[in-house]
Amino acid sequence: MSMERLPEGVNTLSKRSVVHTQSHPKLIVRGKGSKVWGDDGKEYIDYPSALGANLLGYAYPAVVEAVKQQMDEGTLFSLEHPKAGELAELIYEMIPSMEMVRFLKTGTESCMSAVKIARAYTGREPLLCSGYHGHAEWYNCTTPKNAGSIKQDVTPVQWGDAARL
Repeated sequence: MSMERLPEGVNTLSKRSVVHTQSHPKLIVRGKGSKVWGDDGKEYIDYPSALGANLLGYAYPAVVEAVKQQMDEGTLFSLEHPKAGELAELIYEMIPSMEMVRFLKTGTESCMSAVKIARAYTGREPLLCSGYHGHAEWYNCTTPKNAGSIKQDVTPVQWGDAARL
C-alpha cells in the first residue's frame, strides 16, 4: 500500500511513526474493541485509542448500528441535524453548569476555539502551551514544522518544568 502522496505518510502529525514506540506496524488495517491489526498481520493494543477519540473501542456494536442507520438517512448535511440538539441536551443534563455546547470536528479546531475564548475573556494575547495541540497557527509557530506560520506570543513549556513555567 503506497502512502507516498501523503506528507510523511500521514494526514495527522501525531500519527507519524517517529512519535510511536519501535514496536508498531506501518499501518493499521482494522480494529475491534481495544485491539488493532497492523499491515504486518500482528495484533496490538491501541493504547492511544485513536488519539483519544475512540473511547468505546473499535466496532462497538451500538455505535456500528447507529452509524448504519444514519447512513441510510444521509450524513454531513449543509444544515444542522436534530441529533446535535439531542446530544447537547444530554450533555447539559450531565453537566448543568455547561449552559451551551459547541461540537467541533477536530482537536485542532477545539484548541483554536479554546485559545480564542481565553484571549477574548482575558483580553491578553500571550499563551503558555504544553504538549501537542494540532495544526493551529498559534501552536504551529512553536514547532520545528513552523514554515509559513505567523509568529505569535506563545511559550512552550515541557510538562513538569516548573522552573520554565
